[in-house]
Amino acid sequence: MPKIKVAIGLLLYVTSCMGLLIAPAYISLPLTAYSADFIASHGPRIPAFSRAALSVMPHATAICFSVLGSSLLLAFLAFRRVEERDTRLYWIGVLANINFYAVLFLFGMVLIGFFLLPKLANGI
Repeated sequence: MPKIKVAIGLLLYVTSCMGLLIAPAYISLPLTAYSADFIASHGPRIPAFSRAALSVMPHATAICFSVLGSSLLLAFLAFRRVEERDTRLYWIGVLANINFYAVLFLFGMVLIGFFLLPKLANGI
């Protein structure tokens, strides 16, 4: 049973790291498919969250790679410093959750700030 827990924990961590590697391509894709003027095409009102999303989207690569780098460093430290296997798995699980939440936050920012809020603010 402990080997299965280790395998599942490492699988979750590796998939979260892969999500951080793949996410920047899909986060910056709406800027290339549409333009930065897409938000203003719905009407005169532009929400502040949409402006923030528009300013974050070009920097998605830097955000994801910095989160990935710090996650890999902390995972290395968890394997070097922690002696107990269950505690290592706990910290690897925490790092996987942080990675998944970073990707979820960026995708949510694109969905809500780039697509939904401009339409709702202008009553479309």
